Amino acid sequence: MEIPLKKKNYAQKYRKEWESHAEFKSWLKPLVGDDTKAFCTYCKVELLAKLVDLRRHAETKKHKQKMQIISGNQIIQFKPDGE
Repeated sequence: MEIPLKKKNYAQKYRKEWESHAEFKSWLKPLVGDDTKAFCTYCKVELLAKLVDLRRHAETKKHKQKMQIISGNQIIQFKPDGE
């Protein structure tokens, strides 16, 4: 009887360059005190610093709703009466 080998999990460290990717640019930050985690500034949640987990989070309903709300908060300039 063969014993299956366990797949070794490694801890991916946060990469500063991810912040410049268009898909993460506005919401991804490092988690202070833990270089294996990231932080979503929109959802206020901690994420594992793995690219697949970050992309998966970006596709969640919660994150998309938060993005829509935040991007919808644009400054509207009103014209004074009489113009």
